[in-house]
Amino acid sequence: MNTPGPARWHVTPDREGLASLQQQAADWLQRSGVEARRAQHILLALDELAANVVEHGRAAHWLQLDLASLEDAVELELRDDAAAFDPTRVAEAAGGEPGIGGHGLRLVRRLASAFEYRRVHGHNRVRLRFARTGD
Repeated sequence: MNTPGPARWHVTPDREGLASLQQQAADWLQRSGVEARRAQHILLALDELAANVVEHGRAAHWLQLDLASLEDAVELELRDDAAAFDPTRVAEAAGGEPGIGGHGLRLVRRLASAFEYRRVHGHNRVRLRFARTGD
């Protein structure tokens, strides 16, 4: 199987854009030989992050997804031009249980082995890393 190189997609932040990202990412993950359960985790994290931009991102005009396959991991970077928002700093409620909302970011934290945020040149950049194997 030929592993595809890094991929990049640029879409509008709406339902059609999210559907396109999900389909493109799913196809790429399959071609990359990522096991089905791990691919589901990656796609779920992508959906949670991208949906947050669509639902809460003030004045977002675009979303960009980059995927890269490493020897032991898959890296995902989601960029947008919405107002600054660092999802890694969203606190969970006492006891680790979020109140209303907040479940998506909690799930992302549990699925990814790394979860980073940077604001660069007026753009949000969220980078996730997922181990290729394991639960």
